[in-house]
Amino acid sequence: MTRTGPGRYVRAMSNLLLTRREVEARLSITKTTIYRLMRCGAFPEPIQVGPRAVRWPQAEIEQWLASRPRSKGEPPV
Repeated sequence: MTRTGPGRYVRAMSNLLLTRREVEARLSITKTTIYRLMRCGAFPEPIQVGPRAVRWPQAEIEQWLASRPRSKGEPPV
């Protein structure tokens, strides 16, 4: 938690790293969609954490999700 003023605390954004499967489940999209969006530059790039393992920072996934329109024709918030 971070203190923001007299008696006020705000939780610091988590540094949690998500697996591809966690990203898929959270966003209800497939692996193919994730990598297609990454090729177009429209999705956060993962962090290499091992020879064959990548993770996405939770904060970046949440920011990406917040930037998406809520419904067809509605501008992003």
